[in-house]
Amino acid sequence: MIPKGKKMMQSWKIGWSLLFMFVLTLHARENPFFPVTKEKIPNYSTNIVKKPPPFHSAKVNLPDTARVLKSVTLTYQNLDGSLSSKSIDIARSINWHEPIVIMQKNKKLTKAKSAFTLVGKFPFIRFYAAQYKMKILTKDPLIRHFKLPKPDRIVLDFKREDDFRTYTFKAKTPFLKITIGNHAKYYRVVVLLDGHYGYRLKPLKNGCLLQLF
Repeated sequence: MIPKGKKMMQSWKIGWSLLFMFVLTLHARENPFFPVTKEKIPNYSTNIVKKPPPFHSAKVNLPDTARVLKSVTLTYQNLDGSLSSKSIDIARSINWHEPIVIMQKNKKLTKAKSAFTLVGKFPFIRFYAAQYKMKILTKDPLIRHFKLPKPDRIVLDFKREDDFRTYTFKAKTPFLKITIGNHAKYYRVVVLLDGHYGYRLKPLKNGCLLQLF
């Protein structure tokens, strides 16, 4: 029969041994709730959209049994990475010997279109647009910027204490119009867009460059 003191000593040793093994297990894995792999970066899914090369055209060859093209369905990826589809009813007879061609007309970017042109000016700020870019030239510091939906527009606030009435300029696609409004200690520039875009803002020596994508 094992004395009571020895039983307590054995239980104490077993408990410490189990605790020591548990600590070693935690040290061996940075996070015990994730499986151990050789990859340093987990393969998580994200909504980051990688921009592929521009689309020009694609051909689809139909089998010799095809006689009537009923419809065409296009599946596309949205700005946020989600997928959507759009179907177009055709219902026209076809010659299966000839491929079906899907094409997008890409207008060639001429020097005239790529050049920045003045689309609006105020005593302390000017706006130049070219394709999907806009130069906003001013000596006033930018306080903040953000985007609002329905309709899509980009808002930029510049620091200045002044008093003037709200004014609107007509711009050119994809920038529909530019509105300047006075607020306490700053003024707000609202750029209305012709659709849904993401944007980047790059600082310039005397203002900023707005780029749509």
